[in-house]
Amino acid sequence: MLAELGFTDAESKVYITLLKLGDSKTGPIMERSGLYGSVVYNSLNHLMEEGFVTFYTRGRIKYFSAVDPSRIVDAEKERAELAEAVAEKLNLIRKTTEKSNKVFIFEGRKAVRTIFNDILSTLGNEDEQLVIGISDTGSGMGEFIRRWEEKRVQKGIRKKVLVSNKSKEWLSYYSVQKLVDIRTIANSLYINMSINIYGNKVVLILWSREPTYILIEGKEISENFRSYFEMLWLKGKKPKN
Repeated sequence: MLAELGFTDAESKVYITLLKLGDSKTGPIMERSGLYGSVVYNSLNHLMEEGFVTFYTRGRIKYFSAVDPSRIVDAEKERAELAEAVAEKLNLIRKTTEKSNKVFIFEGRKAVRTIFNDILSTLGNEDEQLVIGISDTGSGMGEFIRRWEEKRVQKGIRKKVLVSNKSKEWLSYYSVQKLVDIRTIANSLYINMSINIYGNKVVLILWSREPTYILIEGKEISENFRSYFEMLWLKGKKPKN
């Protein structure tokens, strides 16, 4: 079924094996999938580039993990229904290996779809996304973000944004957007990094031509970041018209 979404046979085996194993080193993946080491490594690299697999290191050992299947839904409209059906089936496998706290690392421009589509699928009407800092257009993702914001408004997701008072472009943009409250803090947030807080998740985004995304899932961690946001929000100032 994954072949219809562009997965090779080897990538399908590796991805489904990771769903069954949970976080895993390459050895168990090779043993469980029956694939040679070079095939597993090539498949993992491509799956990470596409945003379907992430990794973390413990000591000097790298552990891989399959991304939540619901995130494989691509923005291409003609494949949306098929992707949702496949994700629903695969999610039944992943539920058996879920943990309370997880950290994922995504790299590359394509992974931005995985992160921002997750925000849309996690939040609903009247839910709130909290953002600290916004890229100063250096990422090249501005147009995608603008289209995404339209979808956010359609879902009724509210948003609070804290930015540097030097971020003129984004101050102007958000001042006319719906369901957005914005405040500024002098210069201290004028960096190409942002923090997104939504549901029980926190995403740290290091913006560049090839962005890096660090996704942290956990109620306690998200609540700590939420408290940090509220502290800064009280110190922030509403932008002048």
